[in-house]
Amino acid sequence: MDDEDVSALVLALMALLVATLPLGWALWILRVECRRDRVPILCYHRFLPRSRAGTDADREMGWVCYDDEFERQMEYLAANGWTTLDLDDYVDIREGRTPAPARGIIVTMDDGYRSNYELAYPVLKRLGMKAVVYVALEPDLHTRRQVEGIDGFLSADQLRSLDADGVSIQSHTLTHSILTELSDEDVRFELSESKKRLEEILGRPVDHFCFPRGGVDRRVRKLAIEAGYQTASGANQGTATALDAAHDLPRIMMERDMGLAEFRRVLTPLHGALTRIMGRLKGISRRLLGARGARRLRDLLHRDFLLPLWRARALRGLIATGLGLYLVGAVFVARTVFSD
Repeated sequence: MDDEDVSALVLALMALLVATLPLGWALWILRVECRRDRVPILCYHRFLPRSRAGTDADREMGWVCYDDEFERQMEYLAANGWTTLDLDDYVDIREGRTPAPARGIIVTMDDGYRSNYELAYPVLKRLGMKAVVYVALEPDLHTRRQVEGIDGFLSADQLRSLDADGVSIQSHTLTHSILTELSDEDVRFELSESKKRLEEILGRPVDHFCFPRGGVDRRVRKLAIEAGYQTASGANQGTATALDAAHDLPRIMMERDMGLAEFRRVLTPLHGALTRIMGRLKGISRRLLGARGARRLRDLLHRDFLLPLWRARALRGLIATGLGLYLVGAVFVARTVFSD
């Protein structure tokens, strides 16, 4: 074999490596999502009565769920053998102290909106289901303005009522700040003060945390562990398994007006794999632009005239199509290399 043949072989092998590494990554993600210990963690935010659909209260691009759709979703879980868990249950299962149910699922809600109590809680209570609400006790001006005249925030009495009736209250910082933009001292204050004040309200330990607004990195995660939290959820997407770090639990973001057929798909391993891939792609923008810059980019792409394209279900379709084309290309490259 002469030098020219060696060079051609090296180039061919490099091309094959470039083509197959992402394929291997995608297959590994699918394998993770097919694990028997998978537990979907659903992430909701605020809720809106169907009667207000199409009004000024309904202009938010993603972080809302209509009350009738939420009710249908929870009824589906109850009728199809899903067991709702709180995060203490999840830790006990994860550490082998409690046997896992055949179908375990965690329903979470971020920020602590009043509509969690008014619209979601009655459904959960009627069905005897558990849930988790991550609460920011003193939300900043940006957070308050987003729901001004539309929604409010939970009172101390409502927090105690929820927590006593199967809806576990956990920490989402004190002010809903982007922790990656704060100093170590300020991050520690947000983590510890939120924990302390919630424990005073509830009269019990608060052991679980959610990083607000995509603001998480290794430094912030380490500080959350030092603050004494047993688990933490952040910006990663997918289904939680034992392979995921306890302080980096992925979740599935729930879309507005999601029909029951789409909700059923959300619970499948294939959907989990697609959301993991989407989450990693979004993570690139967060690393390059920071949490605030990534949110500004998202807001720009979700202008009214682009909204139909960028709804998550449409984006998943584009990604699935892209992966399909990529697989065809990878097979073509591999055949070409080995046929030569």
